[in-house]
Amino acid sequence: MTKLNVVGNTLLTILGQLLFESRVSDLCTGLWGYRSDAMRRLELSAQGFEIEADMFAECILKGLTMAELPINYYKRTDQAKLSSISDGLKIGAFLFRKRWQPNSVVQRNEL
Repeated sequence: MTKLNVVGNTLLTILGQLLFESRVSDLCTGLWGYRSDAMRRLELSAQGFEIEADMFAECILKGLTMAELPINYYKRTDQAKLSSISDGLKIGAFLFRKRWQPNSVVQRNEL
């Protein structure tokens, strides 16, 4: 990951934690574990790189628990598909929209 992506991931993670009042170590990886019945309850609407933010937000809003699986980042060997700034802004905007959508009451379960 580039330094810009590390900074962006950190800022998006902090934003997600503040908006949804819940801890997560890296909002942008999406490497989490769920039970299959929990997955069926998620009402995902993301159309792009916002999918991890959508999964995180849905779990919090529905009071579900998830297990984070630690990962290591390595240098890319190919061209990135993500546009750091524009996709990061889309993810941030998605988090705000998801937090204040109708019926978005944060449930109080820890991740």
